[in-house]
Amino acid sequence: MPELPGFYYDPERKRYFKILPNRSAPVSHPYRQDNLVQKQKQKEVEERNKLECETANRQTVRTSHRSYLREREITSNKDSISLRSNAEKFFCRSLQCQATLEIPNGIEISDIQILPHRTQLLCGQMDGHVRLLNYQHNTGDFVDQEWHSYTKHPTQITSISIGGDELVVCTSFNHWSLGRILGDRVTTVHSSHMENTTIWTSTAHGVRNIALGTSEGLFMMDPNRENIHVRRIRTHSDVFTIAVEPNEDNIYYSGCRNGKISLLDLRGRPENALGYRHRSAVCQLSRVGDWGLVSGGMDGAALLWDLRKQSEPLLHSIASKHPPRKKRKQETQVTPILDYHGHVNEHVRKLGFSINSQGSQLVIAGQDRMLRFWDVYSGQTLRQPIGQFEGEITATRWCQENDMQTIRKMESLPDFQINLANAKDLLAPRRGLWVAAGKTLHWYEMA
Repeated sequence: MPELPGFYYDPERKRYFKILPNRSAPVSHPYRQDNLVQKQKQKEVEERNKLECETANRQTVRTSHRSYLREREITSNKDSISLRSNAEKFFCRSLQCQATLEIPNGIEISDIQILPHRTQLLCGQMDGHVRLLNYQHNTGDFVDQEWHSYTKHPTQITSISIGGDELVVCTSFNHWSLGRILGDRVTTVHSSHMENTTIWTSTAHGVRNIALGTSEGLFMMDPNRENIHVRRIRTHSDVFTIAVEPNEDNIYYSGCRNGKISLLDLRGRPENALGYRHRSAVCQLSRVGDWGLVSGGMDGAALLWDLRKQSEPLLHSIASKHPPRKKRKQETQVTPILDYHGHVNEHVRKLGFSINSQGSQLVIAGQDRMLRFWDVYSGQTLRQPIGQFEGEITATRWCQENDMQTIRKMESLPDFQINLANAKDLLAPRRGLWVAAGKTLHWYEMA
């Protein structure tokens, strides 16, 4: 009789019997319960990737610059927002790897950050080093690469953030440092050690506020004071990620280990529950547009929240500074308005996550070492996944090409001595995507 997968044929009874999972079977046995579960998970991932590819192929893909220009001329009566959106999608689908750079000491990269208005990149490493890369690049080629050691922390670098007034904040598990960008170098002006506290993330907003997400809550400080004052805000869980309200120095969003997303208003009551929750730890968080908040969880969930939809207790506390002393209602949980399908993660806290400056395109690195792209507001995949990379993707950063206004800002700098005609070709960062995977940096731009 022919063999059927998953069934055993008994010649005496002349019938098939289903083979049930067995924990006592050898480790290499195909019908051992652990192997069957692993096989089922692998099958689900393959089906998910196949669905992403089919979705990307169903969308209108322009295969050349000429076809896009032709459509722009034919449909010139389209509104500028629609044309800009189509141009952004075309740019994303045309990304190709143009260069791969290796770190001099061969230690894995933990985080990267692009210095604004400069062709400079800060790289934090697993051994605590922070290195500064000065580069100039032509199309498809990088020239004059210079690596400088900026600072050394005692443990792995957990985050790098850049604020206004050329401010640089670097954190490791129990140490943080504050630096200033001076010409083509970064100089440390302050450093501090935190006992019995783990620093997970940081953000520098404007020129006044620095926020550190730690195992003891959120720590706020003003770098412009002579003696840096530290204010602690309790969150009842480790803060893994922080987002900032645009054009507002006093409002922050924290994503915690317990899956809770909180609104932190420094002007009044420190912590307010938004009613937003993940089933696992919140690892990524970013504000988009006028009302959006994008979050990523350790269980592979990537969600878009509408900040206009908040839990009832929060709305009550915002409306009145002195609410009545009656018992508050139970916090209601808010449902996300969009789910970005296809993100793969089960247990990794630090994965690449970035949204472009227009707030329209989202890129997230998966545990399977693949990069996936979505439209922020529609949830559609913009292209097929990129990968598989050799190492774990710990950071991704969109690099936006500078316009003439940015070049004028650079021209006003004391050290800026260059002809405006060739400034865009020599100094302004090109438009593309930086990817840190393992021990290498990858540069993607439109081919």
